[in-house]
Amino acid sequence: VVAEAGVVLDDLEIALNREGMTVPLDLGAKGKCQIGGNVSTNAGGLRLLRHGSLHGSVLGVEVVLASGRVLNLLKTLRKDNTGYDLKQLFIGAEGTLGVVTKVALLAPRKPRRVDVTFAAAPSFSAAVETLVAAKTELSESLQAFEFLDRASLELVCAQMKGARDPLPGSEAPFYVVMETSGSVERAAEERARLDRFLADAKTRGRVVDGVVGVRVRVRGGIAAR
Repeated sequence: VVAEAGVVLDDLEIALNREGMTVPLDLGAKGKCQIGGNVSTNAGGLRLLRHGSLHGSVLGVEVVLASGRVLNLLKTLRKDNTGYDLKQLFIGAEGTLGVVTKVALLAPRKPRRVDVTFAAAPSFSAAVETLVAAKTELSESLQAFEFLDRASLELVCAQMKGARDPLPGSEAPFYVVMETSGSVERAAEERARLDRFLADAKTRGRVVDGVVGVRVRVRGGIAAR
């Protein structure tokens, strides 16, 4: 997909979703941030585990240099081994070499099903161990893995209307949020695999409790139910 730099990330996501595709980048600020800024800062986002950094997802850019010259590197060919890959200089350069005005971005197929797992970890090291295990046991379906501490969860519940603790009573020092994707046809099988993963993590002491829900859009945000 080719988009101008001022396109809001969430608007691009919605447009691509209509065509059965998705943006290989997801941010908490997606309702306000723009794709040109995302590329200029090499934003990592929540889907980095699945799609890698923007250095691999950006196919081409159009850039305006300080001299006013427009540099057209807006190629859409995924495999291009010809010459220097100059677009990489502008990804993450934060505008110091030129201002990104257009972006050609690789658009993966939208997953037909996405599950969100929220689990309580007894320690930070246990959260890290859960990530390592997830990358091994759920590698082909793992999309995102984030962690937060108890204070952050309490702040969200106190300040965001409608927010609630997914695991009331656990009061663990750390929590992990894991996103996995799969097919509708294999939903029962994939859910069973997630349940086995959580059960094994509890047995090994990596987590003390957990819940699996379906990802849904709620007023521009994400919720698990």
